[in-house]
Amino acid sequence: MPVVVPTLATTLPVSTATAALTAATITEQPTESPVDLVWSLTGDPNPFSSPDGIAIDQQNNLYVMDSGNTRIQKFDSDGRFIAMWGSRGNEDGEFYCSPFCMVAVDKQGNVYVTDSNDRVQKFDSSGNFLAKWGGFGSENGQLNDPFGIAVDQQGNVYVGDVGNARIQKFDGNGKFLAKWGSSGYEDGQFSASLADIAVDSQGNVYVTDRTNGILKFGSSGQFLAKLDTCGDDRLVTSATGVAVDLQDNLYVFDLSSIRLCKYDNNGHFINNWDGSGTPDGPFSAVGGVAVDQQGNVYVAELFNGRVRKFRQR
Repeated sequence: MPVVVPTLATTLPVSTATAALTAATITEQPTESPVDLVWSLTGDPNPFSSPDGIAIDQQNNLYVMDSGNTRIQKFDSDGRFIAMWGSRGNEDGEFYCSPFCMVAVDKQGNVYVTDSNDRVQKFDSSGNFLAKWGGFGSENGQLNDPFGIAVDQQGNVYVGDVGNARIQKFDGNGKFLAKWGSSGYEDGQFSASLADIAVDSQGNVYVTDRTNGILKFGSSGQFLAKLDTCGDDRLVTSATGVAVDLQDNLYVFDLSSIRLCKYDNNGHFINNWDGSGTPDGPFSAVGGVAVDQQGNVYVAELFNGRVRKFRQR
């Protein structure tokens, strides 16, 4: 069972500066927190080891890619354990996370997982294996060290093909649809630190790259914008987890400043928080970020072995 924590007794510094897509406007920073901690989940009775990718389904169930244990754990919105599946290996239903795997869920509750076997696996919501695709290579549909994964409103699946410095788009059964990107540091290019993916209701694709920042594309891969600030003079220089909510607000974890940054759908900065003032203390390294139907935000902390849920005010 998760530890339920009352309303925060202390507050976090939050910037209300509005950041343009490529430059920050610096203003005074008030001290009221934008969130309250709801619970902190460590996976007991099956403790997490390096939880990284997380995803939320339409019923607000939480899926945690428990990478160190090469398995998925499923919980309800109160943090109660529901199911678990997976083991180390390269057969159907097994995972090889070197070092981490990622997870996404579609509107029907199907679960998609990338792993270091250079493939995507698809499961139903109970963990029954349905399909797989990929295989090592650089041709259309092949993968080289896939990592970030996301699903759009139409059920199309976007995969961060890290070793090939590109994004690939598939339908829900693994049929190749499109690709974009190349290796480099210019707009629309990716480094070897390509991290996570999220897709908003309009089909815009957000990609975090720990070297190149936060990149926004159209659904066909056309480069649209880059976000590089988090409301003050500190650049987002190591973006990792990313998610969008039902209003298409964007949430990005900035490893360089150890905080979660929130933007509106035009890329304007809204607020940020760093986990301070809670019994668990500030964030450490964060992998996945997810948002449920009520706007609650979930953060997976790799090295602390936990997932925290926050309620926005």
